[in-house]
Amino acid sequence: MKLNGFFGSLAIAGLCCASNAPAQAQGSMSPQPKKGNCAPGWSDVVKPGGPRTDTCYPGRNAKPTYYPGGRECADGYFRSAGWCLPGEKKTVTATAGSVQKANPLDRCPAGYFTLTANGNMCTSLAANPPTIRLKGDAACGEGEIDDWGLYCISNYGNLTRKDAAKGFPDYNAIYQTSYTTTGKQQRPRQEALPEGLEYTPAYFVIFGRVDRDGAPIPGGSVSGSATASSSDHGAAGQAPASTVDCSAAGASQAGASAGARLGGLMGGRSGKASRAGAALGGALGGVAQREVQPAGCP
Repeated sequence: MKLNGFFGSLAIAGLCCASNAPAQAQGSMSPQPKKGNCAPGWSDVVKPGGPRTDTCYPGRNAKPTYYPGGRECADGYFRSAGWCLPGEKKTVTATAGSVQKANPLDRCPAGYFTLTANGNMCTSLAANPPTIRLKGDAACGEGEIDDWGLYCISNYGNLTRKDAAKGFPDYNAIYQTSYTTTGKQQRPRQEALPEGLEYTPAYFVIFGRVDRDGAPIPGGSVSGSATASSSDHGAAGQAPASTVDCSAAGASQAGASAGARLGGLMGGRSGKASRAGAALGGALGGVAQREVQPAGCP
């Protein structure tokens, strides 16, 4: 009887512990089936230079993860790139210091670039860097600009064109650090824009269709009717795009067109579904219809 009681106590204790298992126990460091992509820090190659597979393998900086499907992540986990990772997702308010990316292969937003010492981080050397946060699954709010479909930017009124156009060091640092962060040497997930490697989609929303030196840029991914403000700084709270048509109909049509093109570009370049880009373009087009006023028009 005493022996049975002892084992009975062990059984009850085991049931107790199993029912109170922490949320972290749901994540795993074992290889997992790829669900369109792998979790941040995981890779679909077994070894550097090898072929891509349908399985995700943990890299050096990987964290326990699991795929939630259509469910919410468990307590103690947050969603990143469709996967659940341990920890709490934070809204990041940027300073001149560094902020952590959702995926080490993601490009940084306007005014920021990837650190060569840590491919998971974006940093800014601007005297007055804009405020950024990870966008997550929700749309950016009022006064914010979407960049790459990954970030929401605000308070960019003191950002200069040259401080904003940091795509070269960003792109190169991601490639250089990708072996450490993902286990494979690879390029960023977002390719260069037609206007040049140094720019991000939000750059043209802030400054219009000019390069980092203020020279007009013809054609490209956004309507050529957009031009920059006379200042080297962004106009805080609105996109300083304009059209050569001073009529209300002309400004509305050009603004909506530019917004739709930019929204589609950001949705496509960030690997999102096409409908996400279309929805974003519609939103930007609506803002343009209300706020864009051509330079030189009364």
